[in-house]
Amino acid sequence: FHRLYQFGHDLDPRAPIHIPPFTPPPIGTNQIAQFATYSYFSWGTFFPLIATMLIVVALWLDVRDRRAARAPR
Repeated sequence: FHRLYQFGHDLDPRAPIHIPPFTPPPIGTNQIAQFATYSYFSWGTFFPLIATMLIVVALWLDVRDRRAARAPR
């Protein structure tokens, strides 16, 4: 959120177009002058989530196998 705030409030005073400071939404659409900004989840979000889920599954399987190996038979 801080980076979005900086993006919309640290405007160059020498820019040819002057617009009031704004904060783009983290998710959704926003209209700024004649420009529209779109913020949606994409591959940059989904790949780390999938990788994290695979790591959690691998760790869970490892713990399960270790517990089964230690159990008395």
